[in-house]
Amino acid sequence: MSLDATLNYIDGENRLIVVNPSGLHPNHEFSLGKFSSKYTPDGFNTVLDHLIGENLLSIFGLPTPNNQATINWTYAKNKIVEVRAKIESYLEDTGGFHRVASFIHRNGEEINSHTAALRLFRQEMSQYRKDPDPELGNYSTEKGEFMFAKPWKVLAVIPGANEGGQSKQPCTFVVYEEDVLWYSEAIDVIEETIDFVLSQTELEQKKYHISWSG
Repeated sequence: MSLDATLNYIDGENRLIVVNPSGLHPNHEFSLGKFSSKYTPDGFNTVLDHLIGENLLSIFGLPTPNNQATINWTYAKNKIVEVRAKIESYLEDTGGFHRVASFIHRNGEEINSHTAALRLFRQEMSQYRKDPDPELGNYSTEKGEFMFAKPWKVLAVIPGANEGGQSKQPCTFVVYEEDVLWYSEAIDVIEETIDFVLSQTELEQKKYHISWSG
């Protein structure tokens, strides 16, 4: 599941969906006129919201009750420039692009030593190597979280409590480094879409809207 934003051209009763491959990054998941943020920890909205407090909705504005937003395209242009500047400032301050994962504590009583932890790790790694599933990627079980497919570069492990749900649950926050390229290119494609609309006459710009689904 994902939150999808799609560019529409509306002229009276005529509605046209405007989606084309990006001229900047034609192989990217985002297209000129189409952006999708998965409801997962690596979704565009989730990552940018945690990192700099921005997302697709802050760039384009909240949708109306009919899930269609009338866009101030000049504001959107200024906003996407601001988003890029915030990312660049974060990279300059920290030297990398980071994400945070939280892991609820479970079955902790069963793992009570370094040796026990390594034994479990060895069992999981051995099973993974015997039958690797390229579609599985990193995975989670009741035993723990395993990053064999795409190992993380972990920079910090921070104990805390997850405030989701009705009560706080002890958890561990893991800060790890992520490749900024996909997100940087996504920002490029969003700006490319905005520039496409701004290249139209002022009258035509008013006919371009964003519809939301998901």
